[in-house]
Amino acid sequence: MRTNEILAKKISSLYCDKQYSMAMISEKLKISLYKVQYWLEKNNIPRRDRSEATYLAYFHRFNKLPCNIKKKFTLKEKELFIAGIMLYWAEGWKKNSKYVAFANSDPKMIQLFLKFLHKICGIHKDRLHIILHLYEDQDELKLKNFWSKITEIPLNQFNASYMHKGKPGSYKKKSEYGTVSIKYNDKKLLTQILKWIDDYSKAGVAQW
Repeated sequence: MRTNEILAKKISSLYCDKQYSMAMISEKLKISLYKVQYWLEKNNIPRRDRSEATYLAYFHRFNKLPCNIKKKFTLKEKELFIAGIMLYWAEGWKKNSKYVAFANSDPKMIQLFLKFLHKICGIHKDRLHIILHLYEDQDELKLKNFWSKITEIPLNQFNASYMHKGKPGSYKKKSEYGTVSIKYNDKKLLTQILKWIDDYSKAGVAQW
């Protein structure tokens, strides 16, 4: 493969897959900004608008990789997409928030929503956080270990637990493992999920 072809592939990968800015590519590859722009245009790769560029610059500045949200789905992914937005529509935090937050006590439902975040939204696992909700008569460490195993999220990504006050034993009948809230700090992802929900709800009403 010729040198120019190798360079073009590297630029394309950094810009599209790694979400680097043109300036970051220029610095990393030790080439001029003009050359980066030239190869992007030559390969018909559209430039990001200012809003998108600012968003990505913020995440790279604080070493927080942005989501790689899927735009095209297989049939199975389409099913997961619908399941995910339905779950968030029912149980997700929607107002006055800068982050995606989904709470439930059903392990399978939590696993399904995490699958949606990973496969459809392209999140980064190390940016996930969990808050455990429990009652005074429940074993906090035991519950944290349970949810860590279910979610495959390490304990160091668990925030301080929320302890509910109430009659001993009253909560166990509803959820012996407590409730967990999955949090992902990305306002743009929240905006996208809410848009998906809005689009899907409008389409559903129109069909009926």
